[in-house]
Formats: sequence, C-alpha cells, structure tokens
Amino acid sequence: MHSTEIQAKSILEELGFIVKPASEANPCDKSNVVYSQYTPNDIPNIRLDFALPYIHIAIEIDGYWHGRSSEKKISAAQLNIKISDTEKDKRLREKGWKVIRIGAEEMMDNPRKMTNHLRSSIFAVMEI
Repeated sequence: MHSTEIQAKSILEELGFIVKPASEANPCDKSNVVYSQYTPNDIPNIRLDFALPYIHIAIEIDGYWHGRSSEKKISAAQLNIKISDTEKDKRLREKGWKVIRIGAEEMMDNPRKMTNHLRSSIFAVMEI
C-alpha cells in the first residue's frame, strides 16, 4: 500500500469503517466494511483503491499527476493513466457504481479537511 492509501485507510477507519483486503471481500456484505484493492466481479480489469461493494461506492485516490495544470509537463504514461481513470469511471457508472475521487496531495497536506470531505462525500452518495 502506498503512503496515500495508508492515509486513506486511516481516514476511513476514523470514519467508522473496517478496512479489509480484497481477498476477504464478500460483495453481499451489508456492514461498514471497505475493501482495498478491490476488483468488481462484473467489471473485469478494473481495480479500485477502496470499495463498498454492497452499495456500489468506489473510492479512488488520485496521485500527484492527476489534474496537474497544463504548464506542467505530463509524460505519455501519466496521460494514459488519466485516460484510464476516465474510462474506469465510465465503466463503473455504467454498472451503477458511484465514484468518489480524492486528490492524494491534498489528503497528505490536510488530512483533517480530507476526513470531512470523504465523510460528506460517502454519506451524500449513500443517500442517493
């Protein structure tokens, strides 16, 4: 797990979720379990940073290269990651998943703000 994923795991646990590895996943689990490195059964070749599969919520941690301004140089590999994220979001939404994206840089710089943001985002999506 990268340092940003460790920070996200800590935030999710602070919010009252139990974070388990995808190898322990049960898609019918109706509890407050969040799985890390999860691949939805109905969407092959997609790995989510974190997922609440029963209610179809994906939580993705965007690395430092996401959303960089145009004046910064972006390599071809990083551009492919961004395109991949767009395609991933599209495929997830087509299957009824809600996607919450969190910027890694902001999460590491201000974890308290990210905790509040993640809490409100998760609960807003749960109410839809």
